[in-house]
Amino acid sequence: QHLEASGCVLSTITDYARTLRRLTKFLQQEQVESFRMLKPEHITPFIASVASYHGRSVAALLSELRQFFHYLYLNGYHEKDLSLFIPKSNILRSREHLPSIWSPEDLEKILGCVDIGNPIGKRDYAIILIACRLGLRCTDIKGLRFENFNWAEKKLCFVQSKTKQPMELP
Repeated sequence: QHLEASGCVLSTITDYARTLRRLTKFLQQEQVESFRMLKPEHITPFIASVASYHGRSVAALLSELRQFFHYLYLNGYHEKDLSLFIPKSNILRSREHLPSIWSPEDLEKILGCVDIGNPIGKRDYAIILIACRLGLRCTDIKGLRFENFNWAEKKLCFVQSKTKQPMELP
């Protein structure tokens, strides 16, 4: 309810719920019956239990835990701010991510791999062009409908799924 009231989208709320289910299951195995009973020494084994996940998944999980523990403290559900016991992730400093900027040559190679000789290939080519040239999020591309294309004004008009802000692009 707090995340929804804060304006978070359903996918974000779903991610938090998944993390909290994992945490709750782990704590039940440790005989921790409520979040009030949670101690800093419970946190490290839980994080160790998910350490084998992909780096970005661990970074997201740590962020979700940090925000959840801070919420518990601010709202009187725990006497300590356990968010201070969540380590920072160094994933952003590592090379374990896709580049945020692709060279024009790399983009041409990607586009050159698409078979535009059939309808599915043409659709895929259009999707890749929208991603490359307009920088749309995957969820926004997935949500596009024919009516989002204003052919007369040569514009693409839609509401962004993450920010709920209207967007008009050439």
